Amino acid sequence: MQAPSPMGEPASASTPDFDPQLNESLTFENYMVGESNRLPFTIAEYIANNPGKNDFNPFFLYGEVGVGKTHLIQAIGIRVKERKPNAKVLFVPLRQFQNLMASATIHKTIPSFVNWFQQMDVLLIDDLQELSHKDGTANVLFPIFNHLHQNGKTLVFTCDRPPMDLDGIQDRLIDRFKWGITEKLTKPDFALKKKILKFKAAKNGLRIPEEVIELIAEQSTGSVRELEGIVMGILTRSITLNAPIDLALAHEVMKHSIKKIEQKNINFDMIVEATAEFYKLNPDVIFSKSRVRDIADARQVIMYLSHKLTTLSSSAIGQKLNRRHATVLHGISAIEDRLPYAKDISLAVEKIEEELRR
Repeated sequence: MQAPSPMGEPASASTPDFDPQLNESLTFENYMVGESNRLPFTIAEYIANNPGKNDFNPFFLYGEVGVGKTHLIQAIGIRVKERKPNAKVLFVPLRQFQNLMASATIHKTIPSFVNWFQQMDVLLIDDLQELSHKDGTANVLFPIFNHLHQNGKTLVFTCDRPPMDLDGIQDRLIDRFKWGITEKLTKPDFALKKKILKFKAAKNGLRIPEEVIELIAEQSTGSVRELEGIVMGILTRSITLNAPIDLALAHEVMKHSIKKIEQKNINFDMIVEATAEFYKLNPDVIFSKSRVRDIADARQVIMYLSHKLTTLSSSAIGQKLNRRHATVLHGISAIEDRLPYAKDISLAVEKIEEELRR
């Protein structure tokens, strides 16, 4: 029996129609490097040039949305294919992996599904945070990981947080993610933002004045995706309005492209204070064992907002609230489940978050 291909069609990993799902434009050559991302770039390039070595295996790359994680791991796959055309390389977002696994479950072909992935020489999995609380998916990924690692195959993962901050994922998998190297991909610094802007502008045939480049680099939040959007916005407005590319045009584009930067960092204590104020409670009772509905709701809202607005792990939130890790996970999940239909919870979360962001 043939295992399903990544796109759901019967295909052998060694056949010409096997699709590695690589975007040919996401190469190392098209990746702008500066001091802020030099280390992860160097590691990625080493892995791509030395597939099969276990020096950095697995490579766990994490960072915020839009900083270039997907580009960097796709570049690994492209470089491997350039040097070894017959290598079995596959890029797959975790959500797609889950969908394919669900289809294999329905058709009762999970063993073939696992076997197919175990044929890879290089497996690149994007957005690993989607694995949270998906035990079934984790149980299928586990033997794939073990087989590939034991046979010297290359494993690369991207995520929005480091392994130790992943919630709802089995410890045995988290331990394996730590076997290799974990590296953070930070937002580009000022110099790198200028470099990215100049590259994107040249690629689109634009000549952007230095003063405009510096303005954008100073005021942008740092996301590569955001910088790309600004360049495209300038291109579109310049052509549509037949207007020169100057500071006025840049200001107009950035009004629609740059998220408003938060004026303050939100922390756990601020969330407790704002939630207690909304529910008209003494903050001390939130830390008590009381199960009165308003107090219990307030406590779960704090768990949810702390998870959403801070970098605290669920374990850390539990320690601050004197609650078990499992209780915090339940509280976060309970609020997420109630938000779509419980107007009181929806209003509470909206108003508290609004107050916190002022």
